[in-house]
Amino acid sequence: MRFIKLIIVCIFGIISLSATAQMAEPKWVRHIPKSTSETFYYRVTYGDGKNYDAAYSKAFARAIYENACKRGIYVDVNTSIEDIEADITKQVNVDNRSMNLYINKVCEYRDEQPNGRIKLYILWQIGVFGKSDPNFEPYEDCDKL
Repeated sequence: MRFIKLIIVCIFGIISLSATAQMAEPKWVRHIPKSTSETFYYRVTYGDGKNYDAAYSKAFARAIYENACKRGIYVDVNTSIEDIEADITKQVNVDNRSMNLYINKVCEYRDEQPNGRIKLYILWQIGVFGKSDPNFEPYEDCDKL
């Protein structure tokens, strides 16, 4: 009987710790802000990896994926930022100066896991396809829980 009570207490402890961890993340991680402009929209991307650079590369790839797909560009989220930029350049047969994928990093939230891996959430402003100047606006609520 004591063993069952101990298990129940442990389960409630794990649930409460999980809820506390979710409450500590910024609001934008689960609730994407609405843009006040028609020239850009917000997108939250997620990346994970053994270190910050690996997690950031995945989050970055996911951020450009949606915009790039509209232009017929394939993006692999498991490659480095340099390789992504090289692939985009090669696929559209242009140099980076004439490439217009407007992406603005706004906020980031890092969650370091007990196993040493990093989960990285990034809030981006992404220019609407076909707009020449997305007119990005400041976002003040990066730390709002």
